[in-house]
Amino acid sequence: MKKFVFPFLMITILASCNSEDVGTSLSGMADNVKNAMFILGGPGGSRDTVQLDESNAFSYDFTELENAANYYIMSNKETFTLYIAPDMKLDVFFNQTNFLESLNFAGEGSDINNYLADKARAVNLRLDSADWVQDAESFIEWGLGILKKQQDLIAAQIKDNAEDAFWSREEGEILYTWVGWMGSYAMMYKYYSGGEKPELPEDFNSYRDNLDLNKPDYLDSRAFANYLTKAVREESNNKFTKLTEENPEVAVNKSLLNLETGVSMLTNEKVRNHFLLTTITGKMSWQALTELDEEIAFFKENCKDEESIAKFEEQYAAWEKLAQGAQAIEFKGEDLKGNVVNFSDFKGKYVYVDVWATWCGPCKYEIPFLKKLEADYHDRNIVFLSYSIDDDKEAWLNFVPEKELGGVQIIGEKGWKSALCLDYKVRGVPTFMFFDPEGKIIDVKMSRPSSQDTRDAFDSYDDL
Repeated sequence: MKKFVFPFLMITILASCNSEDVGTSLSGMADNVKNAMFILGGPGGSRDTVQLDESNAFSYDFTELENAANYYIMSNKETFTLYIAPDMKLDVFFNQTNFLESLNFAGEGSDINNYLADKARAVNLRLDSADWVQDAESFIEWGLGILKKQQDLIAAQIKDNAEDAFWSREEGEILYTWVGWMGSYAMMYKYYSGGEKPELPEDFNSYRDNLDLNKPDYLDSRAFANYLTKAVREESNNKFTKLTEENPEVAVNKSLLNLETGVSMLTNEKVRNHFLLTTITGKMSWQALTELDEEIAFFKENCKDEESIAKFEEQYAAWEKLAQGAQAIEFKGEDLKGNVVNFSDFKGKYVYVDVWATWCGPCKYEIPFLKKLEADYHDRNIVFLSYSIDDDKEAWLNFVPEKELGGVQIIGEKGWKSALCLDYKVRGVPTFMFFDPEGKIIDVKMSRPSSQDTRDAFDSYDDL
């Protein structure tokens, strides 16, 4: 793969930018960039505009970076994911006219990011319909070819520090992305072929035979973590089926059975503790604490890692503050006219809150149901408050009148980092919440407008 050489001027500028820098930074030059700016996005949906100076150079400091994370450069709708770690001082050059081909990194972390650029140039990991509708034998051969190309690429990479956690994470990501493809093949083939089922060889699932779930070095790989969760769930479902077939009257707590199954399958203590923590905190995100007494007790009994226990306690305490009957945490937003609207402005009324965004498909699906709900309860003691987490305020300002959205429409101050998202632990949209006339929480994991449960909840209050 051809490497682009940094211009001498760039090297001079970067040296002057970084000579006295403290902390984590990204500096560089970018040619032919529209409007002399690009977007730097990061974890949690954060996005910053990076301006180029008159010589097309820039420098950006990561002031709050505590852990390594994936960021992305977006320029003229092209994107590239890069890896930033604490105290890293990374330099980059790109030309917008040939964005991916021109990407070149220097400085600390350049080995990792040049590898990522080489990988992006060499391998297309976005599968389309043609990829999924290959016959099984062709799909297996095709997938193995991509797997080998990536494994050869990472093996050949000259690494500044082979012990860096990135490399083991990447090995896991490469292997388990392929594993994920194999596991999804039958379903995706059926989807793209219009309902046909593929003919699978008898040994199709043999790819699972040598997979080792007890690999702590892979825990930072999303693909590995997803497969681990899926593998435990499949085994747990098999146990549930067997138990209920043997005794149809038996009462089985499926989520507790899932935890028990994970503990029996995962022999590595670090992997087991990771599974227990992520599973129980995930359940707390979507279920009331009072519904998880058995699962929480099981976690406390089986998790022996102090750090994991501390993280659980932190999450538990945060969710306790959001339990039914707790006083709501104040939040505010800006309406279409730029006026500040506070949650407390609606004291004396029930408040049904929709946390949403214009780019969210499931949010838009709920709009007709929300409109019908508003119409049916328009003369009742309830306010329908829609809180947008859009970063693009103009998109929101145009969308609301275009779609004739009703209720009270406001937008948060910082997208995903808005106070409401942080205080109410919003992990996805749409999220619906329900509050009583005294400003106390009824449910911060409320059912959606499309669910009959929502109307049943409303109708259960005589003063609504």
